[in-house]
Amino acid sequence: MRLQFLLIFFPIFFNAISQNTLIHKLSPDDLPGMEESRWEVFNENSLWGYINGGADLYFEYGFQEMSVQDIIWHNQRFKIDAYTMSYPESAFGIFSVSRYGCMKNNEDFAKWMCIGTHQVLVCKGNLYLSVIAYSGSEKGINLATQIAKKIIEKVNYQDFKLPSILSKDYFLDKSSLKLITGQLAMQNSLTSMEKSFSSVSDYQLWVAPIEVNSHKATILVVTFQNEEDCTKVASRIPENDGQYSITKKKNKLLGIKLFDKDGQIEVFNSIVSDFLNE
Repeated sequence: MRLQFLLIFFPIFFNAISQNTLIHKLSPDDLPGMEESRWEVFNENSLWGYINGGADLYFEYGFQEMSVQDIIWHNQRFKIDAYTMSYPESAFGIFSVSRYGCMKNNEDFAKWMCIGTHQVLVCKGNLYLSVIAYSGSEKGINLATQIAKKIIEKVNYQDFKLPSILSKDYFLDKSSLKLITGQLAMQNSLTSMEKSFSSVSDYQLWVAPIEVNSHKATILVVTFQNEEDCTKVASRIPENDGQYSITKKKNKLLGIKLFDKDGQIEVFNSIVSDFLNE
């Protein structure tokens, strides 16, 4: 009886996961004239075969499943990688440390996106989407943007909410905002903090560059699982990087770097006050 239950249960579970991924699959109904040359699905066991050593970073953020679809549309070749992550924050995290060379950051159909010369990256809910235009032409990237838009229109995913302090006026430009949740992402995006966060896990570290009256700063907003980890990191940062001013509140930490505190004391105090009062 138990064996029979397992045989019945596993196909249902597998089909449920695959059904979630199928919503990202495009067809000629979505893009008239489109031709598909490849469709594959990768899970936790097979992702290594697709991106080799890079898989660890996805696992750190919370990878579930992904699909790869190669298509030809308007005589242009495209590759579509659609990653389903555990949480909306997981999708944003991998998006935030992967984007670079963005010519444009925002479009009407997605709050978080990056349009480069060959690639369109989008984060929407649990989905992290990459559309590569092999030609690198203006036509190719415009079509890649249309492809990304079509996929986003097919899903009904809710975006995450930023920590309230990151919604303040001094964070109007969020094009460089990053979310780091582990050492691999730290090594990739914020190497100066590796020692301070070593032996600590299960945290959310938001890195937000800002500029106030021509004065640039980097803001760190961190939430830990417990106050002990917060205290440990708060004591390490001044030792490893003395350019940060640290404020701690229970299991949360605020770090402000390269800020003209004397010249912009009102803004500095406002950021600290917002953090303490949120």
